[in-house]
Parts: sequence; structure tokens; C-alpha cells
Amino acid sequence: MLTKHLKLTFDRNKCIGCGICLAACPKGAIERGPVGASLKGLTSVPTVVVDQKECSFCGVCEIVCPFGCFELTIDGEHKLIILENGALPKIEKTEVYCEKTGRKAYKFFEGEIKIHSEKCPGGCSTCVEICPVGALSIPKKRSWEKSGRVEVDKEKCILCGACINSCPAKDVIEIERNKFHYSGEHTQIWEEILEKLKESKR
Repeated sequence: MLTKHLKLTFDRNKCIGCGICLAACPKGAIERGPVGASLKGLTSVPTVVVDQKECSFCGVCEIVCPFGCFELTIDGEHKLIILENGALPKIEKTEVYCEKTGRKAYKFFEGEIKIHSEKCPGGCSTCVEICPVGALSIPKKRSWEKSGRVEVDKEKCILCGACINSCPAKDVIEIERNKFHYSGEHTQIWEEILEKLKESKR
């Protein structure tokens, strides 16, 4: 019988827990880990966990990951059959620089990020620490005043969602992705993935 060796490699050092792979995975084979605690080194559990029994090795996670955390190989060769067969279109990427990691990332989306300051507990700053592109900040105040609320530089934000996944409070940050840059032929599989990626996150 003809057999192939499929291998999906996940680089946890590149992952910031944005959750885009979770939304895009057609098999639901990826689960979110403790994003904030993982990135702060408080746990050995990674930011995302891949269930190898559920994974179909399609490579969608590699294609949509803004940070290059995944790589699919077939018999030792990097290969994305789902792209070669035209099931997914060509993703149009804008390269950005990650201030926190010193690595590059990609922006695929257009949309909106909103900070609901009235819901922010303050004094946490986890989202600021985790944002890979430095789009979030907390204005400095005088020492006797309470810390300010989170502010966002919308020009820097790549709408990845890591801030939402790391926030200990609910509904503080909201992201709407209303456009995904891509071109070329594709199948219904891509339409289904796209709908999940466009869902409002909060």
C-alpha cells in the first residue's frame, strides 16, 4: 500500500494565542490554552493545543496563521495540497513588524477594534503585554492616581484577537473583521472558514 507521512509542526514560541487557527480549523482540532498565563511563563501548557486524533492535516491553520506558527510537511516536504487543489484562494498578506517579539507577522483583515473602557477592571495590562504589534497601551498617570484605561492605535492593530483571549474580564475588547484580503478560485470550504473568521469577537 502507498503510505504518506504527514507531520504538522507547531512552534509555541511564535504563538501569541490569537485564536485564528481555532476559528478556521474545519475539524475543530485546535483548542485554546491559558493564553495569558502561558505567555507570562506561569504554566507549561501552550497557548493552543492541537488534538492529533481530530486533525486531518489539511494545513488550513498554517495558511491563516498571522505569525507562522504552523508548518505542514508530507514525506518531509513542505506541501499544502488544499492550496494546490484550489480549495482555498491565495491569501493577500501585508507584512508587519512585531515590536514585542522582533519577528514579522501578517495582516489579512480589515475591520474595527473597540475598547469598552467602562468594563475594563484596570491595573491588569495583560492585553498590553501580549499585543504583538504594540497597538495597545495604558497612558501613564501620576503616581497617586489610578492607572488609565487601555487605549488602542487602530493603525497598528492587525485584528488578531490575542488581546481578547488574554483579557481576564468579559466583553472589554471587541473585534469585527469585515473584510479578508484574498484572490483566486476557491470552494465552499473557504466560504465556511471565512464566515467563522468574520464573526465578531469579544
